[in-house]
Amino acid sequence: MHFIPNRLILFTVIICSLTNIKADELENKGLYTSKFVPYGYEINRLEFIGNKDFNAPELTNKVKSRPTNIGILHSLMLMYYDEGQKNRHTPKLVMETIEKNIRWFENERRVFDEKVVLEDLKSLESYYKNNGYHLSQISYEIFPDSTTQENVLAFYIKEGERYRISNVTYLGLDSIDQEVKNKINSVITDHSGDYYSELTIEQEYNEVTATLENNGFLYIKSSKPVIHIDDETKSDSVVIEFILGKRKKIGEIDIVDIRNDQPAVSQNMRKMQLAFKTGDYYSKRDELQSRINFLSLGVFENASISYISDSTTSDSIVNVRVSLVYNNQQEWEVSPFVNRTVFNETTNAGIEVGYGHKNIFGAAQKFRLYGKIFARDISRFIGSGSNTNEYQNLLEYEYQAGIKFDQPYIFSLWNWNVGASTNPQYAVRNILNNFALNTFSWPFTFQVRLPYYTIINSIYVDLSFESEKPSGLVNILNQDTLTSDIAQALIIYSSLQDYDKFITLATMSFRAVGDKRDNPINPTKGYYLNTSVEFPIANVLSNYIRTQIKIYNYFSLSSQLTTAFKLSAGHIFLDFNSEYYVPFDRQFFAGGANSVRGWISRKLRYHPNQDSTIVNNDLYGFLENFVGSTSLIESSLELRYKFKRPEYFSEFLADQIESLGLVAFADVGNSYDWLINDNRSDTKTGNFISTLAVSIGAGIRYFTPVGPLRLDFATPVFDPNGDETPFSKVRIHIGL
Repeated sequence: MHFIPNRLILFTVIICSLTNIKADELENKGLYTSKFVPYGYEINRLEFIGNKDFNAPELTNKVKSRPTNIGILHSLMLMYYDEGQKNRHTPKLVMETIEKNIRWFENERRVFDEKVVLEDLKSLESYYKNNGYHLSQISYEIFPDSTTQENVLAFYIKEGERYRISNVTYLGLDSIDQEVKNKINSVITDHSGDYYSELTIEQEYNEVTATLENNGFLYIKSSKPVIHIDDETKSDSVVIEFILGKRKKIGEIDIVDIRNDQPAVSQNMRKMQLAFKTGDYYSKRDELQSRINFLSLGVFENASISYISDSTTSDSIVNVRVSLVYNNQQEWEVSPFVNRTVFNETTNAGIEVGYGHKNIFGAAQKFRLYGKIFARDISRFIGSGSNTNEYQNLLEYEYQAGIKFDQPYIFSLWNWNVGASTNPQYAVRNILNNFALNTFSWPFTFQVRLPYYTIINSIYVDLSFESEKPSGLVNILNQDTLTSDIAQALIIYSSLQDYDKFITLATMSFRAVGDKRDNPINPTKGYYLNTSVEFPIANVLSNYIRTQIKIYNYFSLSSQLTTAFKLSAGHIFLDFNSEYYVPFDRQFFAGGANSVRGWISRKLRYHPNQDSTIVNNDLYGFLENFVGSTSLIESSLELRYKFKRPEYFSEFLADQIESLGLVAFADVGNSYDWLINDNRSDTKTGNFISTLAVSIGAGIRYFTPVGPLRLDFATPVFDPNGDETPFSKVRIHIGL
């Protein structure tokens, strides 16, 4: 911001008259010294005195001076050193080694630096004046606090009166079209009488600039907001001047390939990715959307757009050059993997073999042939521990072979790109040594990609067809321990055994996904939203309606600290009076690494009316693990800390420490209406709160390119069934 009145001399006098402490005066102030700070004086505490409208965290972000912030390892070393000093029998070599290790952490200590503090004064003054406190005065002092035996760096603030805005004037906009002028007027607010705030003015300035850039004005020059201060009325007037030039339309469009010996994408497919065409007014938003469209095809490593004025035809025309850099389009792969299932978010690990092509038919079609073998829900296997029941601690395996084909762009619908994909697959899921589910599935997915600035990014329409047949189920049904109650409980699988048609599932689903995370691997702010509804489209065995919503929110508290919130809820509508079947992956389970972590995976459900004859049967473990529920509600709150990169270790060790994180969490949730005859609880909506299970815990994170590997330790706090005693058990979970 520029201050027009002659206040420069006044500001200079104020700065020169500040209470600046010379280095030779510090010794006379009785500041505390430390053996581990051989030079200067350590800052143990930072304080702001006299501030009213801005709190200490806000002001701390405006200064470079920081108090010492000792990390966990440093604290442990200091503790060992102090204990060693108290014990006169501690070997000298041990003390020297600890002392040497402590000195490795010297970069965590902050020392008083007058030059830095003077810069902080200017920064604080600028912040106050840019928020209307034009007469503010700020000074500093460093002094010892005898109560805590700490050195305190204090900034003294005299805020003065806050000025208000008299008017905001935009110059250079008189000649624009009325249509554009109306759009600009819709983002301009009357600020008369408001307290002056640089942030508010700049936000509006940016909105006006964006409106011009999205309506044909390619070459915009403007002055930063200029402030005229009136001391008599204690008010500010703001002037912003724009130099717009001609409003530009798009002329010729030239698309240039930098192929790097890769097959070319067809000219028609490349043109369809452009969000603008010849004759349109220039739009910065359309330019960005075009680049997003190109990169989303997965064929291009980079997409850049440049503009060339065409003075031979008209100074209102600009020609466009699009440069596309191709990446490698074919790959063979044999690799281990860890992933998470879409529906129940279980963590799986295995090996995949595959071949992929990103542009197999010249229109950015993706083709992939693959085979996988993997273990499902590894957290459940680990959490079951030494349980002797064969149904409790078994490790489930699955074999998959399939083909993926993806056409990312077919046509545009209201400027929304529509693509399609399919993934025929055959899978064998070994649940027990003598029981498996054999599934042939053939889904078709149509994706509508919305503009990047909308709340929802994509809409999906899924058509799913499955043929699922059990093998070995008859061995379970013929066991001596099978009672009539258990037989009724197994109805969800026995109905599948007796079904004589090939297709067991035919559904359509609608999904809406919004992803505004700043980083999909390790988000620190933004949100992720996924909501879906699935319903039958043919008279087959799977005749359910399934709904689910998932919401994740992330809030950055500092460069190392993040708060994460999750809410998930779902329900399956079924006609229990007729034959029915819900595929295992569509059933709801609670407990586990990505659910309520105080319980083993799939072991949490509300069962107020559970039949003791079922619980005491040897097959109960099977029912508990492989028959889900029709309702789910769960939520989590996490406080995540990511270690900063240390400066005192080798590069390799520093990389490992920077990849580590800690988390503290609280989980609540439960699953309801177990899919077992006579065990549906008929839970009312109003009872959900009182029937939610609660657990708390902590964990360790190791950040990888595919996401953080998680090791969590959790304990139950409240069990609405009364089966778990609070804090009696610690559950260990591994997740992704």
